[in-house]
Amino acid sequence: MRFPEIGNSSCYYVFHLPEKPLHRDSAFSRLREDVGREYLKSNQAPSFSKPPLFTPNPPSPLKLTLLAQASAAFALLLAPTSALAVDAPAAPSPIGTWEIALAGADQGIAYVTFEADHDFTAYGISAKSRGVFTLSGTWTIDPQGQVTGSYAELIDGQNVTGNISGKLAGKGRSLSGKIAATNGDFTFKGTPETDTQSLGGTWQGIVSFGKTQTKTRITEVYQLSPSKEFPHIFVLAGEGVTVGNDSFTIEGVAIAGAKGRVRIYAESAYPWKLDPSPTQLLGVVNAAKRKGALKGYEMDGQLLKVALKR
Repeated sequence: MRFPEIGNSSCYYVFHLPEKPLHRDSAFSRLREDVGREYLKSNQAPSFSKPPLFTPNPPSPLKLTLLAQASAAFALLLAPTSALAVDAPAAPSPIGTWEIALAGADQGIAYVTFEADHDFTAYGISAKSRGVFTLSGTWTIDPQGQVTGSYAELIDGQNVTGNISGKLAGKGRSLSGKIAATNGDFTFKGTPETDTQSLGGTWQGIVSFGKTQTKTRITEVYQLSPSKEFPHIFVLAGEGVTVGNDSFTIEGVAIAGAKGRVRIYAESAYPWKLDPSPTQLLGVVNAAKRKGALKGYEMDGQLLKVALKR
């Protein structure tokens, strides 16, 4: 192109322009060729995207941390309630039936059932119960497994009341504590109820009275039948023959505990006594081997032992 010089029409300037204008796309084409050559050297896939007009500064580690925390919090806000639920450890609870060993002012075996509505009931045989005692009450438990409660009891024809304070431990497999009642103070230890052996059937007992030097032996026969009202309880009916060959009848109840433990309350109608003579017996019976050993006393203080066989 030629333009006339300003103020001089006879002079011209000559400009030589390239046949194809140079622009950004041409530079990018050369860049693609360079990237292709580099790919042949490195065997890495080339990128043919256009180079950015500018390269931003990378975010600092602090900014990345804040962004991650904000994203996590936002995700929790959007998450459904079920996704946020965490399985908490089960609260301790005594609900169910327990076998209880009583000690203190009275000794015995009992079965206590804690209900979900916070009522509880119990029955058992103790040294002072003269048969089966029963009781009922209410209970509570705190998050630490402390059990408290109160109850009313019918024992030996008398009404008594008491308060329980205990501890549930051993992952819910042990219950122990104290009882303060109008008929004395007690301690108790309990474990979950288990199946006990059946004492049902006919048993023969060789009864030894007194000390070794003056021991008297008589033979008694017992028939035990399961109670229709209480599990682990057996009704006892029997008879015996005295040294003078006089017969007498026996009535009572027995309770079976774990590991073969047995407690019996019986009354013997001896011919020389106006009233039946109460007897307490405690020991271990092995029903599978058809034998057992009990010891105890009559209410007049007479010591005795019984060797059982079936």
